Amino acid sequence: MGRSLTVAILIALVLGIGLRCWDLDHKLFWVDEVYTTFNVAGYTNGEVAMLFHPPRLSTAQGLVDQITGSDRPFGAMLKSLITEDTTHVPLYYAITFVWVKLFGASVTALRAVAVACSVAALPLFYDLSQRLVPSRTKAGLAMALMAVSPFHLVYSQEARPYSLWMLITVLSSWALIRAVQQSGAPKSSWLHWGSYGVTASLGLYTFLYMPLVLLAHGLYVLMICRGRWCPKVHRYLWASLGAGVSFLPWLIAIAPYRDNLTGNTRWQVQAASQRPLALLHHLGLTLARGFIDFDVNYDFGLNRWWPYGIVILVIAALVAYGAIATIRHKPLEAWLLPILLLIVPALGIVAIEVGLGQQQSGIPRYFTPCYVGAELLVAYGLGQQIEQGASRLWSLVAIALLAIGALSCGNSALAETWWSKSGHYLPVVASAIEQSEAPFVLLDSDAWSFSLAYELPPETPMGLFNSGLATPTLPPGHSDYFLYNAPADWVSSFQQNSGYTLQPLEGLENVPFWRVIP
Repeated sequence: MGRSLTVAILIALVLGIGLRCWDLDHKLFWVDEVYTTFNVAGYTNGEVAMLFHPPRLSTAQGLVDQITGSDRPFGAMLKSLITEDTTHVPLYYAITFVWVKLFGASVTALRAVAVACSVAALPLFYDLSQRLVPSRTKAGLAMALMAVSPFHLVYSQEARPYSLWMLITVLSSWALIRAVQQSGAPKSSWLHWGSYGVTASLGLYTFLYMPLVLLAHGLYVLMICRGRWCPKVHRYLWASLGAGVSFLPWLIAIAPYRDNLTGNTRWQVQAASQRPLALLHHLGLTLARGFIDFDVNYDFGLNRWWPYGIVILVIAALVAYGAIATIRHKPLEAWLLPILLLIVPALGIVAIEVGLGQQQSGIPRYFTPCYVGAELLVAYGLGQQIEQGASRLWSLVAIALLAIGALSCGNSALAETWWSKSGHYLPVVASAIEQSEAPFVLLDSDAWSFSLAYELPPETPMGLFNSGLATPTLPPGHSDYFLYNAPADWVSSFQQNSGYTLQPLEGLENVPFWRVIP
């Protein structure tokens, strides 16, 4: 490995880790993260709604403190997940629950869990690469690509379980390869496979799509045994069975609330799966986001493929070349796992989209294991060329790819919001409120109201109400009154019965935000 490439890898690592930790409370604390605070604090949606009734006065910080200041026990957190948020499993929330008790519930503290998971994955990813293909160049490139992957950076700064799932994917893959490669006594072998079973169990308790990763692992073991029954297959099955049995208590707990699974995923029901070109478009953009990302939305359209479409094709070509180069020069045991991690979860997700009509291909976080496989393949392809003597040209290609990733990460880290978050208008709404000399904000009972509260100065006066139960009044003494996120039918009724005029702000006509004129 040349000196310039070594320096580039080190710079990529420093930048990747530094940008993950950069100004964690700067970005929009969007509604999904608000639901994390609800779950960790042990609040159900009904209990949150009752915080707004009867109507009362508060402040932005006072509203936030209603949740983050909770001292409810661990069991309340589990109840919140089991009864209402059954699409999420408890490991991340349990870790965050303990973390909050130790370090508080500020935005920085809540997001620090994801940062820690993302950083912890880097050295483990290096060792996984080394175990598959013993090469410092390829392992260093793989770790650097993960460090400056804009996808990993986006979710390392979000109070959600996706960085933990990435860490568990790497950890379980590492444990699998260690178990497969060991050649010690039977007792030692079972210990390694037991360790793999533990990581598989942790994965099941981290994200509902973890079975797709375990399926990729199972196919890997079966294929390196050439489809025969061998001790490795036998031990993999026992380890996987143990992981499955360990997950039964959670399945039993959520069984009475299984209808929530349908309700919580209703937002995914879209028509993209009926258009094959749109599906390919989503998959291509999802893949590219692992290496380059300048906040291009999924609705940029099939008729706007220049220049981003070319970028997608280049990234796809790099991944394909890495797969071909590794297959040509390395044994089955080396190249098979990265390819399976890339393909098996992707096919599973596409099958869900096509079979159930639920939009999946446009949700990159569901493809977290695919990025792990893609980064390994690109690192192996570039490293193969560098080690074969074409080091100057291919080192420049590798450095350019790392530089593009770093620029993407810098762009994302400094931005207030990003494609991964809905509610892009909230910083604009907050700015409009802050420009008022003495504002007063009416907030209906909804998770989005908490997102706005996080954006506003702590002392901003607020009137909390539940539109389904009561009508608020406007206290005197304020220069401007605002209403946020009330239902359209209630807004119309409120305007007629109160005599107030509700006026949308210029440029925010499609946002549920109004100036209230008495």
